[in-house]
Amino acid sequence: MSFPKKLLVWTAIIIVIFIGANFYISQQADVFKEKHQAFVHSFMQDLSTSWRLDDVKARLSADFLEMATSEEGQAYLTKFSTLGRFLNMQEVEMGKYFSGFDGTKGEFIFKAQFERALVLAKVTVNERPGDIKVLGITINSLDAEGYQTEFKPIN
Repeated sequence: MSFPKKLLVWTAIIIVIFIGANFYISQQADVFKEKHQAFVHSFMQDLSTSWRLDDVKARLSADFLEMATSEEGQAYLTKFSTLGRFLNMQEVEMGKYFSGFDGTKGEFIFKAQFERALVLAKVTVNERPGDIKVLGITINSLDAEGYQTEFKPIN
């Protein structure tokens, strides 16, 4: 077989492997979403009941807890508390998804309906065997057309 044909065959094999890997990762992200969406919903409800970290401390990673208890983190929580209680999730999508030695991480991106506003939220979680923790929260304001207008992270 000539060099151009070999190159073409190897290129086709690499493309097929790449497509297969992307399909597999996409399916795993869907399974992760289905498995943990209720956790994220429950976490948001429990956090927004009083906006106190003590209410959800057991579900927070150590790094997130450290950031959220800082002066900056407390300022964000105070801003978030003006939203009122969390009511529901809409248009839930998976953002980044990664599975490695440190667990499986996934970003839940959704429109979050609170008592006083509809916002765009991102909650990042990490699943390890027998445990799941929140790694970070981002809440963005939305304008009347539903477009993001402000960036507010705690992570």
